[in-house]
Amino acid sequence: MKNSFILSILVLSLVAFSACDLEPEKPKSDKCEIITFTESGKIWSINNNAGTISAAYLKSEKDRLANAAPQITVSPGATVNPKSGDVVNLSDGSEVEYTVTAEDGKTQKVYKAKATETSVN
Repeated sequence: MKNSFILSILVLSLVAFSACDLEPEKPKSDKCEIITFTESGKIWSINNNAGTISAAYLKSEKDRLANAAPQITVSPGATVNPKSGDVVNLSDGSEVEYTVTAEDGKTQKVYKAKATETSVN
């Protein structure tokens, strides 16, 4: 009986002291910006305030843009949908919406990506 009492005290002490070692959870970020957006090595222009992503392309690039797989970097801990590397159609003035969700899972920002045909490279 005495041994089980001592054992119980030791276990409770261990639990109590180990709980003290836990650090408080760090607040999750509400940042949800697209930092970089590239397609076939071409860097697109990002306007975070307006939520737009844009680039000019030559007529000869139209077919490639119909099956583009942009590489996208977002704020640390954030996610983007469609995901980086997903195939989308950015040709013929098509507009693709990208939704960035912050690490907190609540804060979101929608971006619209659009390529415009030009005759100058």
